[in-house]
Amino acid sequence: IGVNFAGDFLRPTADGRGWRPSGRRPDVETVADQIDHIARVAGVDHVGLGSDYDGGIRPAAGLETVDRIGSLFDALK
Repeated sequence: IGVNFAGDFLRPTADGRGWRPSGRRPDVETVADQIDHIARVAGVDHVGLGSDYDGGIRPAAGLETVDRIGSLFDALK
């Protein structure tokens, strides 16, 4: 499962069934929480990073460019 870094995919809807943007911009910790959830549910072998850096997204705060990926690894530790 490729975890996308776009903020629009990192906030649950009120009913928990879908994803949408919220007033607060998701951050590195939000992405780490999503990865942790997937690892617990599907297993660590099923987690991938689908950052979507090819354009057109507003990434989570702290993950604006690929050179900031280390902050995600730090958060996962």
